[in-house]
Amino acid sequence: MPRTELVEAFELAGFSTVGVSRKEKDLLMSGGVQQAIQAAYSTPIGPRLRALASDTQAEFVEALTSRAVQLDGDSVTMGKMVSDVLVATR
Repeated sequence: MPRTELVEAFELAGFSTVGVSRKEKDLLMSGGVQQAIQAAYSTPIGPRLRALASDTQAEFVEALTSRAVQLDGDSVTMGKMVSDVLVATR
């Protein structure tokens, strides 16, 4: 949800002093590419990934590995993780 819509939704719900800040940190995976693959299977889309045919899963793992290797400059850092944090009072 775009930040402006998020703030508006909370204001319409009766919250005041609504603020959103963006937090950014390095996405560190000490297990490197293998941990990145395991993390993908641990997300809410994990059950759908596991339901794919084995050859399609292999293609997914190959594509993710190829992309993660490009990001994996030090075998730990996989890129940036960004979150919007909303704080509001009622």
